[in-house]
Amino acid sequence: MRKKSKKIYLSIAIFFCAVGMSFLAPALSSKLNFVQNAIIQKTAPKANAPINSQIDKLLGTNLSKVTDWSTQIPFIDAFKSSRSWLTQTETSWSTEESDKLDLDENGWVKSLPKIGDGDRYTSVGTLLLRELPDGYPGGKYLVLYDGEGTIEYGFDAKKMKSLLVRGEM
Repeated sequence: MRKKSKKIYLSIAIFFCAVGMSFLAPALSSKLNFVQNAIIQKTAPKANAPINSQIDKLLGTNLSKVTDWSTQIPFIDAFKSSRSWLTQTETSWSTEESDKLDLDENGWVKSLPKIGDGDRYTSVGTLLLRELPDGYPGGKYLVLYDGEGTIEYGFDAKKMKSLLVRGEM
């Protein structure tokens, strides 16, 4: 007799739980919609806002590995997703001498060998924002640097010679 009464009480409890939830669901749903709409209104970009003004409002989690070809662009500084430096010559895309590079503590090239110093490479290069199916964010990208040398841009990148600001393209 006890087992039968436990089953009845359990069935009644499940029934009331289900009925109660069906009454609560619309009430909870309207409150959740209100909260969701409030969040959207607070965080939605203003109409016609430039892309750059929206960047500080983006949040990402569970990112893939950082690579130059990733469709996720997690950094405002696009160079943080670039490939490692490639040692190059006028006729070779990579001389594979990256172990000979003179880099500072942040990985920036400090100097290049002079022609005839024994190293084959005379320049360095890298790739960033490559082969993205939907392209990359449009606009101007600012290139900052210290020191002397020549920067050459390739693929889609073009230096805007009309600008007097050093390094802007």
